[in-house]
Amino acid sequence: LSRADLAQAAVARQVRCAVDLILHLERFGDGSRKMTTISEVRKDDSAVPLTDLFVYGSHDRQPQRLLPTGARPDFLERVARRGVDIPSRLFALPAEA
Repeated sequence: LSRADLAQAAVARQVRCAVDLILHLERFGDGSRKMTTISEVRKDDSAVPLTDLFVYGSHDRQPQRLLPTGARPDFLERVARRGVDIPSRLFALPAEA
């Protein structure tokens, strides 16, 4: 491996260890800014694996908002051990019409 490959691997490892969530904000045509994606940084050994937990969209002709993708984040057990209860249903897919 070259020095650049080793440096990139070290940075990716540091990001995986230090970052749990990434919030993506986007500016829309009307000038407003909205959060469009909430992604979890997975702790496995790939480069910097991201799993979308919520994405901006609409369901069943409702106004656009952040919608769960159905992915259950890995950090739920870790925060539960610290006394923070995040209900799993928060991450469930919207009910199908």
